[in-house]
Parts: sequence; structure tokens; C-alpha cells
Amino acid sequence: AARAGRDVFSMALSVIGITQTRVLQDALPEHLSDDTLLILMDGPERRTGVMSLDRSGLMALIQQQTMNAVFPGDPSERAYTSTDAALVAPLAEAILNLSTDIAESLADKACLRGYRFGARSADVRSVMLTVEAERFRIFDLTLEFGGGVRQGKMCIALPEVDPPKPAGEEANTSQRMMEAAVGAARAE
Repeated sequence: AARAGRDVFSMALSVIGITQTRVLQDALPEHLSDDTLLILMDGPERRTGVMSLDRSGLMALIQQQTMNAVFPGDPSERAYTSTDAALVAPLAEAILNLSTDIAESLADKACLRGYRFGARSADVRSVMLTVEAERFRIFDLTLEFGGGVRQGKMCIALPEVDPPKPAGEEANTSQRMMEAAVGAARAE
């Protein structure tokens, strides 16, 4: 996130808190809010992710892009626009791309790879009508903008995908059958 803020907006940006959760689709609305900017992210194989950003984070990004600085103060209450989403999209894409590059596990890389800005969503209900995945990884970030001038919250929800098999790995049917049988056995 720090590199994305520096590279995309020439701003000081840091993550001061992060949690990762895995949820089923039914629990996704608990992590999103109609009071945030909701952006649909188009992913590979027609997967759809969601990114949300609160008013304070949006205000910091708008200030940085228009005045080249972040100022303290309360953000104004106004309706979110597609222009807001377009202003935030480069940061969201950069965070995901850079995270893919530094991820170590194949599962993490598969989850983060290939997302780009899709469209702004009006509300959580519209998001739920759009997403199709059964399972999601939720990344809740607390961001600090402008060296501590402002804080904001970002949520990134991406479909959980099975990691690709490493190249050259052959399927050992008897070993997989044994793992399945032992994994399903009851133990007291």
C-alpha cells in the first residue's frame, strides 16, 4: 500500500492495521456499508471482487490529486459518484498488483492476481446481486494518509480461488486416496 500510494499518487500512505477473514457470500454484507464508496473489481475468469473506501479515505485521495496535499478535517456528507470511483481505482489496482508480486503462497497469488476497476456500485444490495463466488477473502485495512494527517478504512473482498498446481506436479492417485480416507477417519 505504501508503494502504491507513492507510485500512483506521490503521497505518504501506510497501513496501520489489517485483518484477513474468510467468509461465505452470505456474510459479505457484514463487511460492507452503504455509507462507503463501493467499487466492483473485475477479475480473471469472470470473478468479481469488491473494494470499499470510507469518506475520510476518499477525501484524502481527492485532496492529494487536486491540491497535492492531505488536510485534516471532517469529510463532507455527499453522494458518491462514478468520478470518485475512477479517482480511487488506480490505487486499488496498484495495491492488488503489488500485493500479488510480493505474495509468497500460490493461494495468495491466485486470490490477488488480475483485478482491475469495473464500476461503481450504488449500494450493498447491488453488490450482492453482482457477485457470484461462494467464498470470499476479506482484507480490512486501516490506512494513514499524508503522514498521519488523516485516517481511513478500506475493505477489499475477493473471491476465494483454489491455487493452481505447481508446474510439473503429477497427481499421485493412491496417495490422494489415502489422504482422503485418513482425513475422513474418526479418532477419539
